Amino acid sequence: MVEEKTGMKINSGAGVVIILAVLAGFFWYKTNTWPVVAVINGKPLTRFEVDQQLFNQDKGTVIEGLITQTLIKQDVEKRGIKATDAEVDAKIEEIKQGLAPGQELEKALAAQGMTLAQFKEQVKLRVEVEKLLADKTKVASDEAEKFVTENDKSFAVGTTQEQKTEMAMKNLQQEKFQKALDEWLKELKDKAKIWKVTKWETPPALGLN
Repeated sequence: MVEEKTGMKINSGAGVVIILAVLAGFFWYKTNTWPVVAVINGKPLTRFEVDQQLFNQDKGTVIEGLITQTLIKQDVEKRGIKATDAEVDAKIEEIKQGLAPGQELEKALAAQGMTLAQFKEQVKLRVEVEKLLADKTKVASDEAEKFVTENDKSFAVGTTQEQKTEMAMKNLQQEKFQKALDEWLKELKDKAKIWKVTKWETPPALGLN
């Protein structure tokens, strides 16, 4: 009888371990990280504790950033705008061209705590937003010529007229894009119904305190 009880305890303990392993695996699958980020002298440091600390330190910026990203995704999806893999890859190559000599994209991303997959998602959204605002970011040739004339002294010596025009087009397009983006985001936020939690606590209105 004693052996049977011991065996039951062992089986029960093994069952708990298996369940915990399955739950940890499921957590990793859903969040791409582990629920425990470190163990210090046998005491685990959980992902929740880290998230809570980060939330308290910079909650305003984090929340606003996620709200903006969500609003953008919702509007882009509603309009049926999609970026193809080829468009995303082309944009990434363009970004790589702008890196400092010898700098690798993957290492630059790792320094910011971002994976290549996460970066691709951001690039994909950027391409979709550019397509959405394309009509508002077009630059006419006379606008570029005017820009070159007014800023001719700012170009490096030896820059050809063609290069100046190309740089002017990109500069003006970026300015127009930023202006259109700011106006569009303001419109989205003005129309949206947004409710925010500012503390790590259950909202009183839910009646769960």
